[in-house]
Amino acid sequence: MSQLTTTLPTPAAACGQASRRPSDKPEGARERGTVTIELVVAVPLLVAACLLLVQGLVVVSGLGAIGVAAKDAARAVASVCSPDDPQAAAKRAVPDFVKLEPVKTSTAGSSVTAEVTGVIKWGFGAAPVETRFTQTATLPRLASCH
Repeated sequence: MSQLTTTLPTPAAACGQASRRPSDKPEGARERGTVTIELVVAVPLLVAACLLLVQGLVVVSGLGAIGVAAKDAARAVASVCSPDDPQAAAKRAVPDFVKLEPVKTSTAGSSVTAEVTGVIKWGFGAAPVETRFTQTATLPRLASCH
């Protein structure tokens, strides 16, 4: 005599769903967790990279402005028709975030040299970094107003 055993499906299997243990998470939930962890790591790194880029642009912009200030200071001294204060001319050429030290000028023969040093603060937090940049410009001294 043979014995016949019948196995009844579980309610989940009867509905076409695979049975799971209660601790198993669906695939989408695991992926959402992974994406969250990636964002927690990536977003601060992206923000830091953007802030460093902005600070680099500030320094480059200030350095260019100091070069223009040196040319303007030299031009102010070189002009015999309308002499100007080289410190005031340099100050007009730089943005507010560049602090100028006293402008040094010298005359050698028929040329005028101006040396402009500017201090640029950059960085974040309680201890920003101060960097000094010096630019020099030499122009011919103008002999006449024409």
